[in-house]
Amino acid sequence: MVCLHGHGQRSTQSVDDSYGLEVTAMSGGNAWWPGRRAHGQKSSGGLGITDLKLQATAFEAKWLWLQKTDADRAWTSLPLQQSNEARSFFQASTYTIIGNGRNTLFWQDRWVHGVSIRAMAPTLMHFVPKRVICRLTVAEALTDRHWVRTISGGVTAPAATEYLQVWHAIEDIVLTDAPDRLVWRWESDGSFSVRSAYQALHLGSHPIPGCVRIWEVWAPLKVKLFLWLAVRRRQWTADRRRKHGLDAHDTCFLCDQEPETIDHIIVECSFARQLWFEAATTLGATLTEQPAGAIVDWWQTWRALWPASFARGADSMFTLIAWEIWKERNARCFRGVATQIPAIKATIKLQAELWVQAGAKHLGCLIQRVIG
Repeated sequence: MVCLHGHGQRSTQSVDDSYGLEVTAMSGGNAWWPGRRAHGQKSSGGLGITDLKLQATAFEAKWLWLQKTDADRAWTSLPLQQSNEARSFFQASTYTIIGNGRNTLFWQDRWVHGVSIRAMAPTLMHFVPKRVICRLTVAEALTDRHWVRTISGGVTAPAATEYLQVWHAIEDIVLTDAPDRLVWRWESDGSFSVRSAYQALHLGSHPIPGCVRIWEVWAPLKVKLFLWLAVRRRQWTADRRRKHGLDAHDTCFLCDQEPETIDHIIVECSFARQLWFEAATTLGATLTEQPAGAIVDWWQTWRALWPASFARGADSMFTLIAWEIWKERNARCFRGVATQIPAIKATIKLQAELWVQAGAKHLGCLIQRVIG
């Protein structure tokens, strides 16, 4: 059992101090783990792990595509059992360039300038039998305006208005001898691919700046994981613990002055600012402004201190300094041990040399620039 300074006794069973990851009894598992968010794309703050549910939807869409475009397959005439999500996604992702109209459903498919009759006249659809909606092709419907005779019952005023809109929308459409062409919106050539379908299912994801760059930096994986969590503000700092109803030491363990947040610890804390300033000076750069803002904003300012050819080395150094600041915070939080800045600078210098020996060649170029 680890004694937590200012965090209460019931919150944590064990702590991995080097990673800064907590395993809480209340969560019943890894409290740091971000759940489904890890399955998102790296640009959206995920780990790039394939989301099997979305991938399954993409494969279901492939079956629907083949059913429409490859009539030679033995199963294309059979009723496919597809999820509502897959069908809705497929309909929203495709439209038809009409030809002879034999392979396009009049009411359901998107063939009128990329829009379906269903979307154009939702009220009118209530007066069309379901079996007709699922079977009537454009070729059959336009022959002697057969689609008009499929409408039954006492049509309401709103439905009559939509009927006239449909009439005017399709009255000038002329069928040809060419086959209908189904177009996939997410590929430039209009052809379906599972890859583009899977990517399209992520279009609603909100990109998080800096997340892709994290995985391009040369650094040990545990350090990348730390920075990934930090950029997404998922480290268990005081503000996040309070948000989840947990006990917390509200002020920063490094400066004991300001409220603790991950951005404050890494960027805005007076302790961190001094370390950033001295590190930049040692590396031959001059800070004209104090570190401030979010981690990704300060990271961008940091890498701009050197020519573009040294940006990747600056990224590795940024990651290393942020990691050492976090480790110092954890040492003070969990063990009550404080290290002064000169000792931390010596540790950063030693770790940088080890990283270079392990393969961080761009970091080596940045360091060699100062020595040379």
